[in-house]
Amino acid sequence: MMSTEETLRLTVAALMQLTRERQPDVATAIGLTQPQLSRRQSGKASWTLSDCDRLAAHWGMSTLDLLAGPTHAADCLPTSRRPTAGTQTAMPLEPPTTAPPAPRRAAPAPTKETAAAPTPAAAPSSPPPTPHRTAPAGPLPDLIRDRVLAALTEAGGDADAAQAALIKSAVPDVMRLFAASRVGGRYEHSEFPPTADILQKRRQKGSDSIWVQSCISSS
Repeated sequence: MMSTEETLRLTVAALMQLTRERQPDVATAIGLTQPQLSRRQSGKASWTLSDCDRLAAHWGMSTLDLLAGPTHAADCLPTSRRPTAGTQTAMPLEPPTTAPPAPRRAAPAPTKETAAAPTPAAAPSSPPPTPHRTAPAGPLPDLIRDRVLAALTEAGGDADAAQAALIKSAVPDVMRLFAASRVGGRYEHSEFPPTADILQKRRQKGSDSIWVQSCISSS
């Protein structure tokens, strides 16, 4: 069970990710410096009630909505605060040029009456609609989201630092996801426990400690 302070740090990190804001942007908006905001997000300092009021006003929601958790706060975030991605803007088409006048076959030279009329302008084509992609749902996507949000919280909302930390822990994270995905499967993968200290060799060609102690006891 997370405390209110931990939930708020998680909410701030999630909203920063949704709005594509960085710590200096949010800090300036609520009257703090970037180091002060970083200390609050890392747990070295506490968020105040005045900070919560300014954060809620910055993201266009009430303070109670901000304190209700990252999922509720994300739902209350106005659409105008979410950056648009993948939207194509139609470029204006250049006006079509008129066709040159064509001479009549029976006349020796073209006249104004026989000149071809300008071709009508082609209607601009609208861009194809952007397909709506629904975010995947289920236990595994939830585990991934929780891990990303935890990394963002530990990094104080810094997306680059969170990405670097996730890359370092990629192998154990993938193994945990792999173990979770095998629940109910027909085949099981093997996990070898770490070797006990007494069974480890002190030298490359030496014996482990339990063999040495057995020899001493028998003698």
